[in-house]
Amino acid sequence: MQQLGKEVQEHAKFCAYCGSPVQTGPSPFPSTPEISAPPIPKKAVSPFLIGGISAAVLTVAVVAGSVFYFTSRDDADTEE
Repeated sequence: MQQLGKEVQEHAKFCAYCGSPVQTGPSPFPSTPEISAPPIPKKAVSPFLIGGISAAVLTVAVVAGSVFYFTSRDDADTEE
């Protein structure tokens, strides 16, 4: 007979290794094979969405850079 993966004597009431009571009779857990849930499919990100977001970020960066460049240039012109 096995208890938690260790061999114990057939009529033992307690495990000689850990001291826990030895389970007698049938296992309280059914010995049916474990059924797993089907995997959840991942939602694919559209390449068009990635391209659109990239284009928007690039546009914002160019506009912000242009504004910064031209406003700092105007400030340099007025100092002279």
